[in-house]
Amino acid sequence: MRDLFSRRPVWRRKRLALELAARHDDPADGLNGAELSKLLPVVAFEVVAGPWRRTWVRFGHDLAAEPRSRFLQVLDKAAKKPTASLQLCDLDSRAAQDAALAAPRRASCDPHTGWFDRALLDDLSTRPPGDSRSWREFLDLAAVADLDTRVLPEPSRKRRRPPRGRPRADHPPRLQDDDDDDPPPPPDVSDAAHAAETAFAILGDDDDDDDDDD
Repeated sequence: MRDLFSRRPVWRRKRLALELAARHDDPADGLNGAELSKLLPVVAFEVVAGPWRRTWVRFGHDLAAEPRSRFLQVLDKAAKKPTASLQLCDLDSRAAQDAALAAPRRASCDPHTGWFDRALLDDLSTRPPGDSRSWREFLDLAAVADLDTRVLPEPSRKRRRPPRGRPRADHPPRLQDDDDDDPPPPPDVSDAAHAAETAFAILGDDDDDDDDDD
């Protein structure tokens, strides 16, 4: 099991059980359900939702940081029977596999569509089954294709203009300085006293002039 997870870090439980059984001449010699349930948590953790829903991921493998994980995403195939789910590396059509290998990837991992856009996933889900490569051959091709894969530009986020008549959030209204409401400072007492002394001196000189006149 460790060997399989080292070669392919993401597995659906049913697909892994089939792969383990194929390694034995007698499928009965493979792991039964109870044994698989005990061993899986030793080497991997379970993802229950999102682009890798209902899969087991090898410990240490970061799905959101490794773009090549897009080839291990889960796809819901549209069919007359109840919808069947499979990983992209297990696509049942060579044409669908080629489309996945040639498709551009997102610049970052989306929580809903992973490393691919919705249009591609919808297209792959409707392709009819046919001749296909093994998952080993597909992942070998994916490793090479990943070197030349085109990256989709991130969608630009337009900046919304603020409503007219309202202040912009990044430019808050200028508040009146609290100092503008402060009362004027009191007059300088020393200046008033000096002015009074000067006035008295002038008046005193006038009195002396009056005495001289007498």
